[in-house]
Amino acid sequence: MVDLLKMNYEEIRDRIPKLEVPGSARDPKLVEKKHAQIVDRACNVLFTNGFHKTSMRDIALACNMSIGQLYHYISSKDDILYLVHEHMQKIW
Repeated sequence: MVDLLKMNYEEIRDRIPKLEVPGSARDPKLVEKKHAQIVDRACNVLFTNGFHKTSMRDIALACNMSIGQLYHYISSKDDILYLVHEHMQKIW
């Protein structure tokens, strides 16, 4: 059995499989920039309304994007939740 309390952050992070958030954009730097924008703006909406009461339209409006443009960088609201979680783990 692995004792997670004795492991450092990098060891724990390496044990978690990396999820790729699918999207149709091809430029990795642009995707990273847009993901950061989506996370930053979506956090405000998600923390205010909650996950289930927040629609993709709400997130798109907060990001100043059309829904189609938002879906160009992510494929679902679950992807946004994953990106927010990943962002919070980096901060932690």
